[in-house]
Amino acid sequence: MELGTFRRCHVTARWGAPSLRERPGGDCVLLDPETGRCRGYVARPLQCRAYPFWPSVVASPESWREHARRCPGMDQGRLWPGKVIARIVSRFPPRF
Repeated sequence: MELGTFRRCHVTARWGAPSLRERPGGDCVLLDPETGRCRGYVARPLQCRAYPFWPSVVASPESWREHARRCPGMDQGRLWPGKVIARIVSRFPPRF
């Protein structure tokens, strides 16, 4: 699929920056509902590679807890150093 076609079909600026569209219920349009796997994993955008280290998620302990309640993978596995998280967060546009 050409980049322009992909953007028209799957990208929105609803949150003030380019973002993947969501299906009703909040699932990403690239999430395969049958397998639970991402159809675009190899070429996934920063939005996906960086989650849960989005500026809005790491902004406060309350925000982190709110996201963790909805995402079973958060607070599991490897602990990331603060410097690495700060570097990831710095890659986002200011209003993300």
